[in-house]
Amino acid sequence: MKHDELSRERLLERIAKLEAENEALAARCASLETQAAHPASPYEKIILKLINDIKLGMVVIDQSHRVVEVNQRFAEMLGYSVGEMMSLHTWDWEAVSNREDIEKDYADLSKVNFTIETKHRRKDGTLIDVEVSGAGMKIGAGPQDNVVLCFIRDLSLRKRAERLLKESEMKLRAFIENAPDVIFTLSADGACSYISPNCERILGYGPEQLMGGGIFELIEEPFRESYLRDVEAAFAGNPNMVCEYRLKLREYSEWFNVKFSPAASIGGEDIVICSLRNINNGKMNQERLEYLSMHDQLTGIHNRTYFNAVLQGKEGRLEAPVSVIVVDFDELKKVNDGYGHAAGDEVLKACTELIKSVLRKNDIFARVGGDEFTILLPGATEESAELVIKRIYGKIEAFNLLGRLPPISISAGAAVCAEPLDTDEMRLSAPLFYLEEAIKKADERMYSQKREKALARSR
Repeated sequence: MKHDELSRERLLERIAKLEAENEALAARCASLETQAAHPASPYEKIILKLINDIKLGMVVIDQSHRVVEVNQRFAEMLGYSVGEMMSLHTWDWEAVSNREDIEKDYADLSKVNFTIETKHRRKDGTLIDVEVSGAGMKIGAGPQDNVVLCFIRDLSLRKRAERLLKESEMKLRAFIENAPDVIFTLSADGACSYISPNCERILGYGPEQLMGGGIFELIEEPFRESYLRDVEAAFAGNPNMVCEYRLKLREYSEWFNVKFSPAASIGGEDIVICSLRNINNGKMNQERLEYLSMHDQLTGIHNRTYFNAVLQGKEGRLEAPVSVIVVDFDELKKVNDGYGHAAGDEVLKACTELIKSVLRKNDIFARVGGDEFTILLPGATEESAELVIKRIYGKIEAFNLLGRLPPISISAGAAVCAEPLDTDEMRLSAPLFYLEEAIKKADERMYSQKREKALARSR
């Protein structure tokens, strides 16, 4: 019984399919008869050839919304044969509007005139983007004689390109908004003509606040002149310059670098594309490393590396005459052995602070050995240096009376380098020689004092 019912259903499906094919065939035959009765003129043939050559789909639909004529191109767009298309209605391929909407919106095809973008459903179920231009007309007296001629352009490639472009723009925007660099452009007058929206996150100011002269206003005063020179150099063709400036943010200032690209012409206007990056942490680390390389970690004063740079003229000129004081601790080893190295370190730091308290701002004070210090006094005579030593002894004596640490005892010697150290021809070689001689003399005087103290203690 079930087998008979299944066979009957299949037979009915087959009959329905044959009826549809016959109906399509009859419609096609009627179309061919019409064409035979009214053969296309040479002009019409040219029009049809042009339509096919420019890859436009064409379809004529009657008032029942059924295909009465179609070209090969439109059939190919939808994946049907021309014969299969002759049995279809508009709603068989229209994916945006349903049958009810189509019959309602296009109740009188003779009045139709439109160009729309929509989606068509192919035979395999996939969708394509199309542009449809339709023009209605009457080909007879009755309403059933209304038809619409449609030209269809496949927009799949364009839509795909638009989607890819939109995705690319979204990715680029996401990248720019989350990038560590602010991108901005400068016109020839130095005004900011574009700035990426991540400026608000990085700089604390929105694009509308930084356009025009906003970037320049952020740059701290000491760096503004060099910034203007750098912009001018970028427009002059200097390639890929990277310059550093301090920028004033809302609550503090930080270091940034700006990379200037070579000038380019966009839309007839010369611009420079710049990237701005926060380098504050790196700059602070660099400055910290530079500080540590030139300073003694225990006492915080300059070390031998810095002192040697001074002697070689790398830290600027010294005003003559330059006096030298050499200081050495007396019996620091006994302090370390008797009280411990921590106590010895505290004695060194305390003595350093006492000496610093009697020096001027431009005096150079360096720890050049474990318990040996050297002081340079620019523009000071030997007599002035001796007065400094007396003041140091006075500070130490007063400190020792407090009894906070093991007693501090030092020996010191002074000498003067009277040669002119600020002339161009003396700057590179002479200062080192003459200062070394003065240091040697001060060192001898310090050791002479140390020997006298040792002899006094032995009596």
